[in-house]
Amino acid sequence: MVKGKICLVGLLLVMSSLLAAQDVIVTSEIEDKGKVGMPLSGTITVTHDRKAKVDESSFLLGGEPIEVEYLKEVQVAPNSPLTISIYTFTLMPDEAGLKHLPPVSVYVGGSEYSSFASTYRVEEVKAAPNSPKTSIVLQIEPLIVGDTPLYPGQRIKVGYRYIFNYSQDLKKEIVLLLEAKGFRKVGGKTQETKMDGKLVNLDVLQEVEATEPGEYHFDPARIEGRAWRKGRLGQKDFAVRDSVAESAPATITVLPFPAKDQPPSFNGAIAKELTFKAMLLTSDKVTVGDKMKFKLEFEGVGELATLPIPELCCQPGMSGFFRLSDLPPQESIVGNKKSFVVEMRPLSDKPKEIPALEFSYFDPDDKSYHALKSDPIPLEITPLDE
Repeated sequence: MVKGKICLVGLLLVMSSLLAAQDVIVTSEIEDKGKVGMPLSGTITVTHDRKAKVDESSFLLGGEPIEVEYLKEVQVAPNSPLTISIYTFTLMPDEAGLKHLPPVSVYVGGSEYSSFASTYRVEEVKAAPNSPKTSIVLQIEPLIVGDTPLYPGQRIKVGYRYIFNYSQDLKKEIVLLLEAKGFRKVGGKTQETKMDGKLVNLDVLQEVEATEPGEYHFDPARIEGRAWRKGRLGQKDFAVRDSVAESAPATITVLPFPAKDQPPSFNGAIAKELTFKAMLLTSDKVTVGDKMKFKLEFEGVGELATLPIPELCCQPGMSGFFRLSDLPPQESIVGNKKSFVVEMRPLSDKPKEIPALEFSYFDPDDKSYHALKSDPIPLEITPLDE
């Protein structure tokens, strides 16, 4: 421990004496011994006055630009203006033997400074007999969450499961399920990460809504990336070559609604165990032309978000007697209830009620249609004075 303190003091004295003659000291080296076929990790240290800025875009290795990554900054002493900025860099794999590392130059405080040239050694990789090996795992699988086949208006989640054991810098992603061509996207993508032993499972999903019947085929997904792990100084140590993964293709079937027994009032609603009622929100005593509001309320299980409003203009007893507002109805969903508030005006004093309204829906479980009717709502309509 004492020896370490003496060495540190000696190092600081040397740095102080060097800085007396030169404002900045630049050193560069390759960490440890390189391995054939593996990227080489290097470190650059710049000792300088903290007020003098290091131009990180000006680093050159042997006169050629080199990308560096800032690692950290270390103050030489509590009351010293000197600080050491540490950067890392990566060289491409090299052949075995003693190699030459050219000087590294950089601009600090507007002036150029250089390190001394150095050497490093690259060795052949020799696996010890029976030594454990951790191979790189990168896989991708299609995911379809929800009941299929489905009908127009139904929603499912589609996407992929990425399986890996090392972090990956992905260079290419062809993920057609997430683009959901032929479907309507609902919201944004979601991600969920789970561990399966030593493997990471990353699920990326997109909720979609079927719009038209058909067979939708999605070609295999393909991803390409370079695995990496953190080095002891926090830098990325990359694998020698890229990893490539390809999924199986995927097919989603959207069925047409059955033509048999389809009620005239059916307009694409999908639900289960649905109930329907209508109620007047304004007075039941009106004059011809007065604005009226009434509410249509549905309760049940299923795709309530996509549940459409009944086609009121075509209902018996509505056409020619009431005029619907040009404004869209007010729509709301609370729990398992969906409601529409509709505005309309009576055109005549002849109607004695808002007639019973019919609404039909399709149950995908029993693959059958169900027709519902609301109760009529009595009205007292006064004619306009001439």
